[in-house]
Amino acid sequence: MIFDTKIAKKAQCDIIEKRQCISLISKLVEISEKARREGLLGIEDILDTITNPLLIKGLELVIDGTDQKAVKDILLNYIYFGRAEGRILLEQCIICEGILAIQEGENPKIVREKLVAYLGGLDTQGSENWNFLNEVENKFKEDEQCKLKQYLENIKDKRSYSENTRILDEFIPNLKQEEILAILREIDSASLSIGLAGASGRVITKLFNSVSEAYKPFLMDDLERYQKCDVKDIIDNQSKVLTVYNKLKENRII
Repeated sequence: MIFDTKIAKKAQCDIIEKRQCISLISKLVEISEKARREGLLGIEDILDTITNPLLIKGLELVIDGTDQKAVKDILLNYIYFGRAEGRILLEQCIICEGILAIQEGENPKIVREKLVAYLGGLDTQGSENWNFLNEVENKFKEDEQCKLKQYLENIKDKRSYSENTRILDEFIPNLKQEEILAILREIDSASLSIGLAGASGRVITKLFNSVSEAYKPFLMDDLERYQKCDVKDIIDNQSKVLTVYNKLKENRII
């Protein structure tokens, strides 16, 4: 826990004020997505679009390569020695948590979960805040589904980089769902995503149609993170997936 209970009490506010924090959470998640795709230096070009002083300061520290402990200490000092209360203090706490998560390179879905938790209130089912958090969660899920739908639409006609990166195209589209899931249990997400970077949209769509709804946002994040890869790395990792497939087949697991 970053903040003590005194700060948590001073940051209490009503539903109307908490609702005003949703756009900030969305912005931090958006920044985390960009940082995952392009690296921390990739977020430098959005500084001019931000007006919150603490968020600007935090991003500048991260872009400059400041040690994470130092970033945390600096942001906490601004918060602890400021006079903010209520929604403004809550926003500052959310910013601090978000900046540290972005610097750590955490999955945007996890970043979102961490930040939404600052809105509190899961202690009493059916309460006003409980219903509010369900509303927030449903909003983010709808946004996530729209983004996923758009992503799949954009890649459906994607071609493999070259004949040399068609290794996955040769067998993935013909596999059953349980066979794909067996492969996914044996291969690390980075190898899979790098391999998919050079595969066709047909292969990527097949994988998305085989995994659970809960896993799809994580898979999409990994694919976007590794979309720009060296051809040699793509071939090496596609070969790794093929090796896993052949091993499972030899052992009659699939």
